[in-house]
Amino acid sequence: MLDRNIIITLGGTLMAFKTRKTEEFFYSSPQEMYQDNKLKKIMGPLDYQATMLEEYNKNMDKKTVALELPTGSGKTLVGLLIGEYRRRKNKEKILFLCPTNQLVNQVVEQSNMKYGLKAVSFCGKQKDYLPTDKNRFLMADAIGVTTYSSFFARHSFFDDVDVIIMDDVHSCEDYIISNWTVQIDSKSTTFSEVLELVKPYISETDYQYLLEDEYSSDVAAWCNMLPMPLVLDRLNEFQEILRQGMEKGNSNYYAYQNISENLKECNIYFANRKILIRPWVAPTMFFDAFVNAKQRILMSATLGKSGELERITGIEKIFKLPIVNDWDKKGLGRKFFTFPDLSLGADEHENVIKQLQNLCKKSVFLVPDIKSVDKIKKIFEENLESTKIFEAEDIEKSKNLFVDIPEATVILANRFDGMDFSDDESRLLFILNLPKTTNLQEKFLITRMGASKLYAERIRTRIIQAVGRCSRNASDYSIVCVMGDTIQNDLTKKEKIKLFAPELRAEIQFGLDNSLDYSTVNDVLEQAKDFLNRTAEWQKAEEYIRSEER
Repeated sequence: MLDRNIIITLGGTLMAFKTRKTEEFFYSSPQEMYQDNKLKKIMGPLDYQATMLEEYNKNMDKKTVALELPTGSGKTLVGLLIGEYRRRKNKEKILFLCPTNQLVNQVVEQSNMKYGLKAVSFCGKQKDYLPTDKNRFLMADAIGVTTYSSFFARHSFFDDVDVIIMDDVHSCEDYIISNWTVQIDSKSTTFSEVLELVKPYISETDYQYLLEDEYSSDVAAWCNMLPMPLVLDRLNEFQEILRQGMEKGNSNYYAYQNISENLKECNIYFANRKILIRPWVAPTMFFDAFVNAKQRILMSATLGKSGELERITGIEKIFKLPIVNDWDKKGLGRKFFTFPDLSLGADEHENVIKQLQNLCKKSVFLVPDIKSVDKIKKIFEENLESTKIFEAEDIEKSKNLFVDIPEATVILANRFDGMDFSDDESRLLFILNLPKTTNLQEKFLITRMGASKLYAERIRTRIIQAVGRCSRNASDYSIVCVMGDTIQNDLTKKEKIKLFAPELRAEIQFGLDNSLDYSTVNDVLEQAKDFLNRTAEWQKAEEYIRSEER
């Protein structure tokens, strides 16, 4: 806090010396500190957030502590309050990690504008970080917010951090291990060189699938792994191919630098026209900035029962604080599920999209890949000319461009969580063939090694996050239109539905029961209208869903 200005004159120029009064910090908890915050626009913390903060306070000395905070439970506020409390009390450098740049910007905006907590963002290249932001972080005058990949990069700016707060840990495996992962596609000459080297060690079928140009479901589903020990006798040759093939300055170049000395500890994964090289688990415990931090705080939608967090983070011992106040049994807003494929078939996808978009005007569209993005864009361009189309990069800095337009859709490829569209920002969520796996190792373990049970919790969490993108608070509501047969299988089988929380389970079952009776797209539309307008007909449905929430 500035105390006074001392004015002196030198050569006719007025200069002000600034003096700073030492801040008095007398709060006994993050909750008490936040209650006294005059800049906040969001009240809180809510009861379950306060209870989790109390549990954290009791374990503030643990080296690694994981907080289980399911989707919609306000992880961001909890994490920021812990960070702000430690920053002000202990003058510690706090770093808040997010999966993507968009989420970095979202967290910083919420922190400063909603919660009245000091935060600065670090996105892009380190040389472009603003000097004032760097100094505020280094002097513990503000919480730093950046991405996982930026933190775990070689020669990172964040090499001396006191407390690391890791947001959405359950979905950040790819972002953490990206700095130890080399990905080679068929456009690179390195692809053919690696392929020729490994050809003697793979089957003819695998070789053909690797090179296949024409799309087929078999080719798309195929993947395999080559254990590195099989090619140890040619390891030096392999090293030289990779060293020569990595263009200096790109992500593969730095990733190869990180794994080159331990290449024999990695595995080689194959998919159609793709080669991926990575270790089983991210070697984070050999990364000094991560190891030397006073504390690592993991915020996750699930703690898992099969070593999920340990595999993702590379940390062997994690002290875990489970869900409080039965939050796992509660839902977030109301979702009306519709599964038009169950009665109308895939031929009506275009018509369903058109009719629901015209009704709601704003939508979020989750798809599995860039190829699907192009397909959906074409449907909008040909049928919904007045609808502005956004992709993830268009709203990386802020989603206001999308929010401020009366008719719009944002199409997100392979994104399960992070981007939230509450209330009137969007009442319509489309989900088309969202994949259950996000990386090639995961796909291999599930499809070739029968490890689906190992990843069942992770897959279920992704589905919960996906269906909740447009219902973000207790009074929020949205239509969830599920098309395609990927996650739909997990939402239609009784043995899988019963694993969801009671409220979500009742919503899914209600949607399934009603979707079986559609004869035309107009049936979907009429139910959607009743839901959005909260008609008497919907109120009957609401009472029924509540009676089934058990």
